[in-house]
Amino acid sequence: MRSERSAINPLLFVPKPFGINMNRFFVVAVTFLLIATSQQTLAQSGNLKTWNDVVSEYSDTGTLGGVSIPLNSNLTTYNDTMMGDEWPSLIEVYTATWCTNCVMTQNTIDSLSIPEGESILKIHYHRFIAETQDPFGSQKTDDRWIDRYGTTSRLSNIYEYQNLAPSKIFDGERLHIGTTKTSESLEIDYQTSLDKGPSIEISDFSATFSWTNVSGVNEFSWNISTPSLSNKYSIEPMILIIEDEGYFPEGGNGEKYYHHILRDIIPLSSVDGNISFDYKNFDFQMYLFSSIGNEIVRNYERNLSLTNKTSYELERWTGPGTSNSVPRATTGATSNAVFSDYFVEDASYVRAQNLQIGYTLDKNSTKKIGVDKLRFYASVSNVFTLTKYRGYDPTSSTGNPLGGGFDNGFYPTPRTFLLGVNFKM
Repeated sequence: MRSERSAINPLLFVPKPFGINMNRFFVVAVTFLLIATSQQTLAQSGNLKTWNDVVSEYSDTGTLGGVSIPLNSNLTTYNDTMMGDEWPSLIEVYTATWCTNCVMTQNTIDSLSIPEGESILKIHYHRFIAETQDPFGSQKTDDRWIDRYGTTSRLSNIYEYQNLAPSKIFDGERLHIGTTKTSESLEIDYQTSLDKGPSIEISDFSATFSWTNVSGVNEFSWNISTPSLSNKYSIEPMILIIEDEGYFPEGGNGEKYYHHILRDIIPLSSVDGNISFDYKNFDFQMYLFSSIGNEIVRNYERNLSLTNKTSYELERWTGPGTSNSVPRATTGATSNAVFSDYFVEDASYVRAQNLQIGYTLDKNSTKKIGVDKLRFYASVSNVFTLTKYRGYDPTSSTGNPLGGGFDNGFYPTPRTFLLGVNFKM
């Protein structure tokens, strides 16, 4: 493992997107591998390319990952670990609600043959630039498409501000524009592109993605391990907020319901720390992150004066010559609840978000039971937090961008334990 590159462990506090039912959303952690050198991934059909090679011609990038977490209002916590050979094939789609050809090409993708034990993850970017007929696009999602694939999917030099819908990109490497086919059918073109897979070997990669909902605030943590990744590669992880289904009957393509809608992109650009090592068949990982210099208001003390107190209240004022730092305890009329810097304190912290220990059986042993790879693991989330904050949790937040530094007495993040098995047939 390369600890300086292989652990991405930021903590994100994201309010419920768009203020609507969270059952309609799921989160996808996607790892974007920025490839430093061109890869030879061209497919030939006679003298014709089956696809445009994004990697060598434009962005030097591939796209891997796809660990998904449902944002379900019936759940409060979710954790998933996937080995690289379990990751789905990613198909990024540039589309629009007025685009009739988009419906045809999406139906073609839905008809593709997927090998047993494998899966596909679809991500639909809805066109936003100069758009008046599609409510699902946004500047952020359009910018992401243009930054990564822009010049390869432009309509023409005359309309260079427009990206062409439909466009399809497989694993961030292979681009299909419009409805032009290079073989007997688009289905054969798409199937060939899907079957190609990523340009690098990812079977020993792994990804862990965790989510906890605390008082309506979504807390995410993420780690990826890439032990065999060459030094010529680097990784840029992101969280994508995807709406499972959207309703818009006014679209010009005759559809009412739209699926796999990319709504938001959250870059995971900060790397705080990773402790990891392998010993024989054992592997150990502990993921640390921190927040330094932030302040927080213990607002629950002002608004909930009759609740239980923490131990520092033992140092309260009890008469002349006693404490001058903690006010007296009283149920009578008092000005102690008036806002002051007494309630504001440093909430810097270092947290061990996840600790995982795994053991992989020898292949000689697993072959006897018809399994190619078998790994057992145990993990703990929210292992410990180092902080001088006197409240319950230094990561407490209202989720409001203008009031996120107020601790209103939210229940602290729970410590969770998980036992799991990874296996490959």
